[in-house]
Amino acid sequence: MSLHLFAPFARRAAISIAPLLLGTLAIAGCAPADEADVGQDEAAQTAGQDGWGPSLALRDDTSTFSGNKPAGGWFVTPIHVSLLPNGKVLVTGWERADEDRCAFPEGSRAHGTTFLLDPQSFGNQAGTIEIQPIDEQTTQTQGWTKDVLYCAGHAQTTKGVLYTGGARYQELGVRGHEAEVGISSARIFEYATEKMRRLDATMQGGPASEPIKSRPQYGPVNKKGWRWYPTNTRLPDGKILVSGGFSSLESANNSLEVFDPASETFSLMVQHDDGSAPLRENMAPGLKDYTHTILLPEPVMVNGRARQVA
Repeated sequence: MSLHLFAPFARRAAISIAPLLLGTLAIAGCAPADEADVGQDEAAQTAGQDGWGPSLALRDDTSTFSGNKPAGGWFVTPIHVSLLPNGKVLVTGWERADEDRCAFPEGSRAHGTTFLLDPQSFGNQAGTIEIQPIDEQTTQTQGWTKDVLYCAGHAQTTKGVLYTGGARYQELGVRGHEAEVGISSARIFEYATEKMRRLDATMQGGPASEPIKSRPQYGPVNKKGWRWYPTNTRLPDGKILVSGGFSSLESANNSLEVFDPASETFSLMVQHDDGSAPLRENMAPGLKDYTHTILLPEPVMVNGRARQVA
């Protein structure tokens, strides 16, 4: 991956992922497959034409993951980025063996990782940043990979960053045979401790009896709470709306529930099997995509009711 800082006084605009006191932090997962494109992109970003700083590489040379670790450590693929109140950046993604692409099967998406970056320590020199993975407090179900938190829902609360759902796999990286299902657990990355904490409460929304499409031999299974690619939306009262996502690959989760940071519990609003057709059509994501929800700056009155989320 590559990482750049963008100066706020630059002449040209940039898309901001996380606005920082130093400028804008931009991260990219896997580089383009064409090496010529990589070189041209690097030259354009470091030529000073648009204010970008030098490219930085993220590596993990710790013993967190066993296996065929390359010399110098795993290459890091960032997925989620949250700017914390103290100015640090919380990143969740996965680690791979190949430098320039996320190749199958040794990408490897089984290596889910979360870590902190401190932009104040970057300086202005190109180089490598060694990350220190944070214990994600995940579990493993027999016959499946260890749970991973990338492609989860995430939003900030008063205590920390809430992660909802994630995934576990079978035959990871085997195209046409891979099984991907959501998980019902949730975690909070606490601001005070800078550690991940698994919540006692689990999510409740999802199909009561539905097959895993790529595993028909299991028959219909209870998928209540299973979420992969859900969306977390912070509401005006500080609670978090959890919507959409998949129960398993290509099977939508059409339920809606609300997380209360004070009690750390989930309250079901609409169960998957009870949702109306408009709800199913608007909340169900496309293939491997998030439901996009936006908290409106002011409620909009529709049929006599104040609507706060689009």
